Amino acid sequence: MKQRTYRITEDKWLKAYSGEAEPTSPTLTILHRDDAAELRNFFTTRGVPAIAICACLDSPKTTRISTYDEWLLITMSLRCTWNDQGQGTATFLAEGEQLIVLSDSFDVFEELLSRYTSGMRFHEATISAVLYQILNFIVDQNMAFAIRLREEVQCVERLAESDDVKFAAEAADLKRILTSHTATFENQLYYLRSLQTTETSAVSTEGLHDYYRDTIADLDYAIRSLERQESRLATAHQEVQIRQQARTNDQLQTLTILSTIFLPLTLITGIYGMNFRHMPELNWTYGYAVVLVVMLVLTGGMLWGFYRSKWLK
Repeated sequence: MKQRTYRITEDKWLKAYSGEAEPTSPTLTILHRDDAAELRNFFTTRGVPAIAICACLDSPKTTRISTYDEWLLITMSLRCTWNDQGQGTATFLAEGEQLIVLSDSFDVFEELLSRYTSGMRFHEATISAVLYQILNFIVDQNMAFAIRLREEVQCVERLAESDDVKFAAEAADLKRILTSHTATFENQLYYLRSLQTTETSAVSTEGLHDYYRDTIADLDYAIRSLERQESRLATAHQEVQIRQQARTNDQLQTLTILSTIFLPLTLITGIYGMNFRHMPELNWTYGYAVVLVVMLVLTGGMLWGFYRSKWLK
């Protein structure tokens, strides 16, 4: 089982902890969600209630916030990359002196661990402060993803001006990503607000209300930003559809003009193509030339009329 354990020093930063001696300060443990049997054994040795173990192992993709005896359990959705359409989860098990994070990948928290093991400090040397900082770090990543998605939407908007076919494919993929991220961010927003008002001995938000309020405001801004990007994509898509419809109308107009021109010509050829015995024009020396002239005059007159009516522009 892959795991990393740190203790929170009195100086309010993280220090790698081997587990050989009993910890003298709160600990943070990050586990990789792989072997369920080993995870179950690990949780049992840490005193996690059986019902909480079942909640995070038997249904790992079910998001929730619950309390079990002295433990707080939070399972929320998260994103690993800006173009990730899949939805991962992270589970947080918090108790007065220990915080356990269960995730599909360590990569999500690499930057956070790097910061707080190299001198960056928490607000307090408590599990509550560490949990908040991890949640705030996730929200900061969300903001970075939202900014990247805004740049991608700008690129797709420029693409809409030059290549309708490529735009349609790129816009469809980007819309799915935006929708997926919005759902994840809304999920996180719900749990952050719930945590802010949750009364439990496992985690205290006392002294952190202002921090939580700022983090919630940032997440709310990220959600609204994604909604604006979806609106921009929809507007660009409408403009592309309008241009395509205009081209289709131009083509139909051209076909209509051609059909209108050939309609009287077809009528004339149809009349003189009939095999009646008594048709005086058939024996007229200049009949063929006169009919051709009439057809040319009709064609020229109709073209001139269409031109005057601005149908040919």
